[in-house]
Amino acid sequence: MTIEGEPVSLYVYDLSNGLALTMGRALTGRDVEGIWHTSLVLYDMEVFFGQGISIVTPPGTTHHGVPKKKLSCGVTHLDKETFLEYIENLRETYRAEAYHLLEFNCNTFTNDVLGFLNGGSIPADIRNQPTELMSTPFGQQMRPMIEQMFVGRKTPSAGAAVNNIMPHLGLAQSSRTADDVPTVQSVASNLQICTSVASMRTLLGSSLAVAVMFTSPTCPPCNAIKPHFEALARKHASSRKRIEFVLVETHVGAGAEVARSSEFGGPVSATPTFVFFHRGAQVGECKGANRQELATQVGMLELAAYPPHSHTKLALPALAKLSKSLGPITFTSFPPIDALSQKLDSSLSTSTLDGPSKDALAKRVPSYLRSLPGPPHGESRSPLPVGLLEAWLPATERAVQTLPSSAKFPIIDLVRLALARDSARLAASPAFVAYLPSLISHLATDLDHDEPERPYLLTSLRLVCNALVSNLLTARLLASDILPHVTRLIIRALLDPHDPKMRSAGAGTAWSVVARVYAARVGELDLSIEKSAQHALGGEGGESGEEWEAEMASAILEALAKETESIEVVHRLTATLGLLLYRSPYADEIRSLLEVLDIASTLDRKQAQAAEKGGAEVTALLKDVRRLIEG
Repeated sequence: MTIEGEPVSLYVYDLSNGLALTMGRALTGRDVEGIWHTSLVLYDMEVFFGQGISIVTPPGTTHHGVPKKKLSCGVTHLDKETFLEYIENLRETYRAEAYHLLEFNCNTFTNDVLGFLNGGSIPADIRNQPTELMSTPFGQQMRPMIEQMFVGRKTPSAGAAVNNIMPHLGLAQSSRTADDVPTVQSVASNLQICTSVASMRTLLGSSLAVAVMFTSPTCPPCNAIKPHFEALARKHASSRKRIEFVLVETHVGAGAEVARSSEFGGPVSATPTFVFFHRGAQVGECKGANRQELATQVGMLELAAYPPHSHTKLALPALAKLSKSLGPITFTSFPPIDALSQKLDSSLSTSTLDGPSKDALAKRVPSYLRSLPGPPHGESRSPLPVGLLEAWLPATERAVQTLPSSAKFPIIDLVRLALARDSARLAASPAFVAYLPSLISHLATDLDHDEPERPYLLTSLRLVCNALVSNLLTARLLASDILPHVTRLIIRALLDPHDPKMRSAGAGTAWSVVARVYAARVGELDLSIEKSAQHALGGEGGESGEEWEAEMASAILEALAKETESIEVVHRLTATLGLLLYRSPYADEIRSLLEVLDIASTLDRKQAQAAEKGGAEVTALLKDVRRLIEG
């Protein structure tokens, strides 16, 4: 006889109340259908997590309004009483003060419960939405504010958290609200709860490194060491070498079944027991409330998941010293503003731009530039002039699309100058962050149509360098849709056959980009920027990353081989090539390519050139690059 079971549905709500669909692409660079909140519906009940676990009946009558979607999630053969007992056991784990909008939220809860009900999981695009949105430049802007909501202050529910964000976007708030609840620092960030075999399999399958604690409420040693385990979870939440931390409470749901399974390091006969996994395979275990042993095992897991690069064993003093000075080269000199206005008037005199666009470019922007503090006073902290970007960016868009390169380089220089002294305020504007890729794409595309005027290409390169001062704009420049355009600008300048100044500018921009990629690679930038760089460059083992590094390395080597005039450019190119190779995940592949391109002969010639011109620093760098090539 077949038992039909109880149908299980997933109700999906849009916390943005439609604003994500309207504003998503402009803010994040991608389509965003909604900001998802989910609940499970079965036995004529709707169950969800926010301010603790809530059960509402009939379904569809919660404060979240009308669900955007209702998805079938199969059936469960658990009876209602067993399900409710399971939910009651979860309440201690899914507490209001544990809620975290990004990492321990309503979707974490529904995925865990669905795994217990029938071994299923909620759709990956819903489950992974916070990670995907936080990888965008806009997400990186919002993350600090979101995190602050959940540290040492009142913790809002999902709807209240989204409502708190809306004013920072200049958007109307949703009419739906929810009461705040007091909290201490949330321990939930980077601390997952598994109450089913299915949720444990999902987590191990999607995570590089996982530390699991098996615990029970009647175990005094568990209570003694659990705060230490939670502290390690918080530490690794923002670490470049991230480890996921998981609690399996053997008295909750199918926790006992997870503990019995050899797939997860079982059978676990005593608590606390800690089991460590790398790429889904068990690599370690320890038992009891020994803090030192736990810390040692976590350290060993970190080494297994993130082994030190082979280059760390080489003696590379020049490159090691160079790797400590990773700032981009910037171009901060200001022309006289009156002279700049006259140049703009001349460029715009024959254009087809309308009056307001001409006024924005020739008058409003120069007036704004005149107001910016000069060195050493730093950047302005007051808001941008009202309506400036709304007028400036569209006018720039129309100008670069219609003017010849000889006339539009002053228009581009306005952006370069603004970035020179006001990059923080510009990076804080979603409109500017969204516009930057379009501008650089147009600059690079011009190279395909005609030979650009020299000032136009120089100004474009200087704009890129100035943008790299900002971490947020760096993340945008390293993204997969814009990095190829930046690379085309660099290579065009690097391989210029006639103009030494152009080659110098190309070498400076190449250094600036590679220095930021290196900083992201070794964790010298924020984790959010490192993730952006890994996404743009393909991450560990990513094909697109290897292709980009190969393209850059071959272009730099070609430019280095041809450079006979300037020892300064030789120095910069050598430094850039060395830093590109140093601790690269693709070092072996790039080394093979450079050997085919006869890098040894080039290094010999450059060493002779450096000796002739007294370039001691260049000689030291060349020796280190040779060590990298020789392995």
